[in-house]
Amino acid sequence: MHDVSKYLIHARFAADGVIEQSDVVGAIYGQTEGLLGDRLDFRSLQDASKLGRISVEIQAAGGQSTGTFTLPASLDSVRTAIIAATLETIDQIGPCSAQITVETIEDVREAKRSWIVDRATELLHEGFGEGLLDADEILHEVEEAVRIEQITTYEGYPAGPNVADSDAVILVEGRADVLQLLRSGVKNAVAVEGTDIPEELIELTRRRTTTVFFDADRGGDLLRRELAQRGAADYIARAPDGRSVEDLSRKEVHDALRHKLPVEMADPAESVPASEPAPGEEPVAAEPRAVEDGDVPPGGVAVYDADGALVEAASLEANERRSDAEDTDLATAISELQQRQTQLQAAFQATSSSQQTSLVNFL
Repeated sequence: MHDVSKYLIHARFAADGVIEQSDVVGAIYGQTEGLLGDRLDFRSLQDASKLGRISVEIQAAGGQSTGTFTLPASLDSVRTAIIAATLETIDQIGPCSAQITVETIEDVREAKRSWIVDRATELLHEGFGEGLLDADEILHEVEEAVRIEQITTYEGYPAGPNVADSDAVILVEGRADVLQLLRSGVKNAVAVEGTDIPEELIELTRRRTTTVFFDADRGGDLLRRELAQRGAADYIARAPDGRSVEDLSRKEVHDALRHKLPVEMADPAESVPASEPAPGEEPVAAEPRAVEDGDVPPGGVAVYDADGALVEAASLEANERRSDAEDTDLATAISELQQRQTQLQAAFQATSSSQQTSLVNFL
């Protein structure tokens, strides 16, 4: 019989005498005959390949026999449970009194599924190693490999493939930064490769629209200050505080470039302070600027632009009076609104229940 078993019934038995395997099989088919009707008769089920061959193991000692047997079944779970329970009604094996106890009903399919999972895991590790990638990861790896192959040089410095022809370039610190921008799809970056910006790249910044994208550390600050004195940068892109460009994710790179600022709007820290000159230059003392009489009212504040021209002079006292007046107007408006709300609630409560219902339904 072709074995298509779904379940295995495991049972043990004990007999008061010496018995053989044929006695166990005979007891199973003989003592269950006619017990469950034709549809669940053991011989009929075996003829229909619903029950398989019974496997019996016996140990005899001291005039007693014990052992186990396994009965394969291709029935559904309910009928299989009925067959298993029927086995426990057998009370004689051969010429001896006996007792049968069903230990387990094993789901062969579940056992096979567990084996498949375990074996498949082994094959994956043996055949493919640890570096399993899904489709998106494979695509990303291929794209990254292509971008890394696209890195070139400009005047001997690491650069993206579009630096030579692009109208705009991005100045970064090192080769790793160029690679990171390539991974993010940015192909017009060139690296200064050191703490001193080479003259070839200084000239490049004067001919192209230039964005400075250095690390958010002291080294990056010094390079930005040097470029402010020697080059012609147009925009400044900032990495998050304390972060290096090479460590940024694709999204962080795009966010930083999207929020770049014109040099004239950048933080004053980007320019060279009088107390800390750029590398290789002597400090220059700031010239004092005289404030003309009448520029700033008594107790006021003055705001100057980068060239030292007076932009705004306002009286602190006047600003405080204007702020107090605005606060008073707002408080008055809130008070009037609260009074109006109280009046509407009183009017609503004064109406009859039917009118209230109609009003609510209308609203």
